[in-house]
Amino acid sequence: MAPQVIRLPDGQTFTVTPVFAGLGFKSHELNTHHNAFPVGWTVVLNTESDDGSDDDTDKQDVENR
Repeated sequence: MAPQVIRLPDGQTFTVTPVFAGLGFKSHELNTHHNAFPVGWTVVLNTESDDGSDDDTDKQDVENR
């Protein structure tokens, strides 16, 4: 995905670029607005980790055969 410019109804513009497995947003008007994102927007970060429980199940299956 190539970087794209989006324009919001309130006049702000953002460049959207792929970052790892998500998207990065960079405002073009940080000096003219008090907040980087419009009112009501929320940024949610989600991470997942492999706890290894699947590996234990696989080992038990092999031992039972």
